[in-house]
Amino acid sequence: MSKIIEVKNYECSKEDVFIIDTNVYIYLYLNQSSNVDYIDEYTDFYYQIIESNLKILTTSIQISEFFNRYSKMRFEEYKSKINADDSYKYKYYKKTTDYLDVLNELKLIIQNRILSNSTAISDNFEQQPINQILRTGQPYDFNDEYLIHLALLKDAKIVTHDKGIVFHDSDVEVITAHRL
Repeated sequence: MSKIIEVKNYECSKEDVFIIDTNVYIYLYLNQSSNVDYIDEYTDFYYQIIESNLKILTTSIQISEFFNRYSKMRFEEYKSKINADDSYKYKYYKKTTDYLDVLNELKLIIQNRILSNSTAISDNFEQQPINQILRTGQPYDFNDEYLIHLALLKDAKIVTHDKGIVFHDSDVEVITAHRL
């Protein structure tokens, strides 16, 4: 099982390397009006990493996942705002000025916040144990499996709120605000 460390109890060291999972980036940058304590815990921890000049690794798969989740969440907000029903599809939304605004937001967030505070790396696909990543069984998420194996390859800790990663059967170190 993963080595699980509560985010509020983690003390960073200068050798630490981190991978920030997409769900944490969503908490940081979607401006959710939530009074959930764990969002503050992740925010505080993220800025502790930044202020300590520690290394954060970011791959294209994370940027893709962030882009898609962020834009789909904003789509749902837009549908609610215009009182659209389920027949209103994402492809229609992509033709709106609201979507163009979201694209501009995403560009700023990705360039000026995520990538400016992290190191973009190759995901070393050719070195990934594809048979382990494509394992069978439930629950399963390809991106989670891929991120776990990349973290193990890069000797990085994953900061996440994703139970699939937190309780994964691997040696990855996970920093989380999940109440264990």
